[in-house]
Amino acid sequence: MKRRLLVLAVAAAVVTGCSPADPAAGRWVESVRAAHAEADADASLAGDGALRRFLEAPVPESVSPEDARALRQDSAYRLGRRLLRRGEAPAAEEVADGALADPAMDVLTASLLVLRGEAREAQGELREAAADYHEALRVNERLLERALARREAR
Repeated sequence: MKRRLLVLAVAAAVVTGCSPADPAAGRWVESVRAAHAEADADASLAGDGALRRFLEAPVPESVSPEDARALRQDSAYRLGRRLLRRGEAPAAEEVADGALADPAMDVLTASLLVLRGEAREAQGELREAAADYHEALRVNERLLERALARREAR
């Protein structure tokens, strides 16, 4: 449920940041909502297909790169998590790798690092998994430091 709220919040940010005259951006944002709903309703490979189609769809020019990255990373995380649950660790690692090509200092990146670590651990790649877990902890530590600094600045 928390994940769904995050997606809706990010999608709302994308919608409000897009020009009202750009229906392509609205359709793109709606496509992520539809892909997530389809994946939630269908545990089979068809649900994976909806997420893959969204990840492969071109991003309208009016969508900011940061918004596009966030929605794509969230969708990749959902797809990778589904693959990992089915025991498809190499595929889950590949999805996480693709989404981590554009990392940021946020929880989406940290979540993808954990996912990739779990996929690597499942494949017996323990050192690589540990490195991913460590990097996820570093991202979370930086986020906590920023939050505390903002709180102290008030």
